[in-house]
Amino acid sequence: GYGYVSAPVIGRPNAAAAGALTILAAGAPEAVEASMPMLEVMGRRVWQYGSSASAANVAKIAVNFLIAHALQALAESITLLERYGLDTGQFVEMINDSIFPGVIYGGYGDAIARGSYTPPGFTTVLGLKDVMLAVQAAADAGVDLPTGPLLREIFETSIAELGEDLDWAAIAEITRGRVVPGTP
Repeated sequence: GYGYVSAPVIGRPNAAAAGALTILAAGAPEAVEASMPMLEVMGRRVWQYGSSASAANVAKIAVNFLIAHALQALAESITLLERYGLDTGQFVEMINDSIFPGVIYGGYGDAIARGSYTPPGFTTVLGLKDVMLAVQAAADAGVDLPTGPLLREIFETSIAELGEDLDWAAIAEITRGRVVPGTP
């Protein structure tokens, strides 16, 4: 007689402690409605994704796939700036103050600029798992994710070369280490 609601969350432990998670909910409408008072206490907003419980999981997978792309984009931009001797900390502050305010570009951008990946908020192993979940979900839906294989390779290389216990922003070190032959 009980219903099932899928309700993955977006947010770090400090957001959970503050009741400020973003919650993605899906399931039978009556089950979601019955869960709302509890979900609203845990989160700052509950986003409903329909009556199929798995829909919330797909939305969460898509969020983490997007974060993996942001990490790689930050790695590439910061590496470019480093090669030109520019202040990467200032760059991260600028983008966080203008076009990309928020936790991802600010927090992870700062970690990448400083090369600081401990303690991990989310490990490279978990990042690889989520990239692969996105690739599998896409395959199941008949969708091609052209960047999926590249992200997989970067995460796998990071795990093999840097270890499993670093924050997933550590994938930046793989990009930092790639040099075009014949360049300084």
